[in-house]
Amino acid sequence: MSEFIPNKRLAPFPPFSYRLLLLTGIFLFAGLCPSLRAQTLWDTNAGFQQLPGFRKVFIPSSADSTLQPAWFCKSHRGKGQPLIVSLHTWSGNYDQQDPLAAEALLRGWNYIHPDFRGANTNPGACGSEKSVTDLDDAIRWSLKESEADPLNVHVIGVSGGGHAALMAWLKLSYPVKSFHAWVPVTDLPAWYGESLSRNNRYAKDLEQIAGKDLQDKINFSELKKRSPLYIPALPGNRHNASLHLYAGIHDGYTGSVPVTHTLNFFNRMAKELYPFRKELPVSCQTILNLVTRRSNPEAALNRQLGGRNIHLEKHSPRLHLTVFEGGHEMLSAVSLSLTGADPRVDTSNQYIVTIGDSNGAAPDGWPRQLQAFFPGSSILNLSVSGNTIGYDNLGKPELNTLRTIHTSLDSASLRGSPGMILLGTGTNDAKKIYAGREEEITRNLDSLFRLIQLYYSAKRKPCPRIVMLAIPPVEELKADTVKYGGIGSRITILNERFRELCRQRGIGFIDTHPSILKACEPVTSDGIHLTTGAQFRIAEAIAAYFIKNR
Repeated sequence: MSEFIPNKRLAPFPPFSYRLLLLTGIFLFAGLCPSLRAQTLWDTNAGFQQLPGFRKVFIPSSADSTLQPAWFCKSHRGKGQPLIVSLHTWSGNYDQQDPLAAEALLRGWNYIHPDFRGANTNPGACGSEKSVTDLDDAIRWSLKESEADPLNVHVIGVSGGGHAALMAWLKLSYPVKSFHAWVPVTDLPAWYGESLSRNNRYAKDLEQIAGKDLQDKINFSELKKRSPLYIPALPGNRHNASLHLYAGIHDGYTGSVPVTHTLNFFNRMAKELYPFRKELPVSCQTILNLVTRRSNPEAALNRQLGGRNIHLEKHSPRLHLTVFEGGHEMLSAVSLSLTGADPRVDTSNQYIVTIGDSNGAAPDGWPRQLQAFFPGSSILNLSVSGNTIGYDNLGKPELNTLRTIHTSLDSASLRGSPGMILLGTGTNDAKKIYAGREEEITRNLDSLFRLIQLYYSAKRKPCPRIVMLAIPPVEELKADTVKYGGIGSRITILNERFRELCRQRGIGFIDTHPSILKACEPVTSDGIHLTTGAQFRIAEAIAAYFIKNR
């Protein structure tokens, strides 16, 4: 395997050659373990999830006049919204299911999922000149079709899509605002050796892409031409753009692309963009720690991304690196928030505790949606289905927040001192069985506020900021009338009482109703439980509140 000598392959970085040889050996050894041969979910081609407003389009290629397919969605919010260019993975194509599609739809942004010559199994794909031209064509076509903001275009890709995002960063002519590459492949000659050792299908793909040289061996020079690590950047084309690189620290062990692909490319860009910042490139010792120990002793404590610990961060105005606790993956829930396209996003490091009912406990509930607006924060969700403010709902004391609040706060304290406590319960208190007890329910809420404050006072700790969410709207015609008959009027009364109580006690109050109802979309699935869209609107309202009240 003399073709894989690192000091040839990594010529731009001669001081690191011997160490990178060691790192390559470590990954080759790890790749031989049978347990590491499972294919990643990012390389499936499960079929595009057709969502409302999405349509298949065909874009004329300026390279060869062929019609290139894509999935496209025009913003329902009108002119001037961002454009998200989401890139398929190595083995996928434009028809591949993409979690960012639903995320873009929730925000009302423009979106396109182009094909750029399909899966990376042939010379026409994988960073070819035509594939890059197709990306440029897709952006310009989308801007014309959608009237998106031409200065607010963002390219995002994971795995093979991360490779494509970096090729776009280096070669795309359109002035994109930000590029985001998650666990990207950056060095195809190296990846060929790594894939052979892992006995996976990517080695065969690379052979098909590269073809043979004069000695009837794989053409490594062709692979280098398609490797972001070696391709010169288009001069003067990225002055107002930013590049964001993300890597899961266990990738290469539990995934198919060693973390060194990301680290080496970051170091190359750091030296080119900021030659006088000697501290910006990742040091050899740090790389060794990340690869061999899968940890970083110098990592900042309590720094998180989407609820994952961060092992390494490097930031500059145009270049960013994040190594997070994870494998070969993209943190889809926060990826669009990291584009900078939404001014309501708070990237500070906070610890937030949420206490709610079934709407908070749902997999797509508002605490999960809130992570998109607070990507750098840790959110502990203590919501329980059936929860109330102060009643033993269904005869269960564990559904009474007044009874459980000390246990909840003890659980929260195990992780540190929260900065905020968001209370999102009250729907179950408005059930028919509790009709006529609105004054008592309000007293229960007042008692809950006092218990939280007394808990921290007894521990001689500052009380977190307490914020109460309005009881969300319901659709009575859909709801079970035996359990919820007349609930709409009771919610109206309770929310007015809650608002006044919060004003008197100096507690934050967020009326989520305007945000939910103005969206002109279904509010509930069964009259009571909120749709994903309505859950997202609650998170939007919370984000807007905190931006206003910082």
